[in-house]
Amino acid sequence: RVKQQSDEPLLAILGFDIFETERKVCDLGGHPALCLPSPNGPDKTGGGATSASTSVRPSDAESAAEGGGPPLADVFVINWQVFTYSPSATSLFSSEEDDECDGEGGSLVQYFRIPPHLGITSHDGVPPSPAARLLRRWMQGATTDEGLRNQLKLILRLDNQEEVSLNAFVRHNVRKYEGKPYLARPAFRVSHGVNPPSGLRYFEVDIDTHRYSYIVKKTMTAMSPNFPQYR
Repeated sequence: RVKQQSDEPLLAILGFDIFETERKVCDLGGHPALCLPSPNGPDKTGGGATSASTSVRPSDAESAAEGGGPPLADVFVINWQVFTYSPSATSLFSSEEDDECDGEGGSLVQYFRIPPHLGITSHDGVPPSPAARLLRRWMQGATTDEGLRNQLKLILRLDNQEEVSLNAFVRHNVRKYEGKPYLARPAFRVSHGVNPPSGLRYFEVDIDTHRYSYIVKKTMTAMSPNFPQYR
């Protein structure tokens, strides 16, 4: 199988937040104190909350005709639940299946705009890419189909690893997993709903690094002092 450069991103970045938390927080999109950024740009009315425009979104009938199901959400949320405590060696004997791993840390949150015709033919007749169809199918089935949900893979890269100070242990692990896909399961959750302050529909993926293995957590801890320098 030949690998090649991917096409342009399917989702456009809207914003980024960092929250400090005493314990991991799931389903941030449903939190009454968090107003999601509008996919249509800054609110022009001067008010805080914004609402999504539905005029350009495909109707249920249009989506069904394409075999795409109901319209998708407005905003895709990725919530990286990170830890700030020192990993304990006792976690060598714990499993990623253990959902009780928790403690002080924070959330690194990314917000993306979901194109209204993602995965279906747009009004101008442009057919969707296979990747867009796949993402649409995954988002529509992930909350109810465990088998489909567990197919989610993540790919992490550190583009400037030669420019930052990494010890031998960290550099070995970074190079070992650089750019290689890995299954997110079981250390993630999905949720969806309507954001209370904005009225925007959201789809959220919570990546729970509290449940990562001891070696991975030790690597992340060793990398944390140089975090602002990474890209």
